[in-house]
Amino acid sequence: VLTVYESGASDYLSSPIEPLSLTSKIRHFVTLSMQKQKVVDLRAEREMILNGAGAGVIKVTPDGNIKYANRQVCELLGSTSQKINGSAFDEWFHSCDDQYSMESCFLMIFTQVKERGEYQQRDLLARPIGGQEFPVEMSFSPVADDPSSPILLIFQNVSERLRLEKRLVYLANFDPITQLANRAYFFDAATRCIARTRRTSTQAALLIIDLDKFRSINDTYGHDTGDEVLQCISGRIKTLVRESDIAARMGGDEFAILVDDLLSETNADLIAEKIIYEIGRPIHYQ
Repeated sequence: VLTVYESGASDYLSSPIEPLSLTSKIRHFVTLSMQKQKVVDLRAEREMILNGAGAGVIKVTPDGNIKYANRQVCELLGSTSQKINGSAFDEWFHSCDDQYSMESCFLMIFTQVKERGEYQQRDLLARPIGGQEFPVEMSFSPVADDPSSPILLIFQNVSERLRLEKRLVYLANFDPITQLANRAYFFDAATRCIARTRRTSTQAALLIIDLDKFRSINDTYGHDTGDEVLQCISGRIKTLVRESDIAARMGGDEFAILVDDLLSETNADLIAEKIIYEIGRPIHYQ
């Protein structure tokens, strides 16, 4: 019997074979086979769900080593599951904050999960092989309520989303033609400037610039040429204002400049004269 088991058998029947015993064992092995197939199907279904989730899924052991990575992880990191599985989490990810960039990224995640609850989120930087780092938004939680249990991490590349958000913020505050601040941003800056001058007893100046006969340029040469003129004027204005000053296009051919921390009104007059002279220089158009 031991020899039979050592050869790989899982059970045996004694001769003569009893029909009832044979039926029972067949039923038992059919059930085992069905359960085994169900496990295989569930594993295949899990892999299909994890690979079709559209996000990277990683399972990391408490010591910081990756135990599982789905197909999206391999694609995002430019590597294979054979190289990723078993490697350290910190080889592939690090903190966005320079203050913590030298610390163990996984240790911060592990501590955060254990101290603050099951579900947490953090922004990190991914280090793909042979590619440029990119930002990821990572959500993570323990697999089980046990300090020794692995942590499941789900992340996605948010480069495009952050780029669009940055673009929307820019469009909300700056004029797309001249790259100067727009009206809304200027009014907000002016409000803060007035409050600051009152608090510190300093002076500020508001300069309004309107281009004479600008409409005739648009009518004669077209709006593209008019835009080039506006860009040229804005470029000249930028060379005359300090980083602390605010230059804005208020709309059409109207500009405004907010000069902060003035020593006297004489300084404002000198700045205005320089701007008038610079803007008044001829614009050579081809």
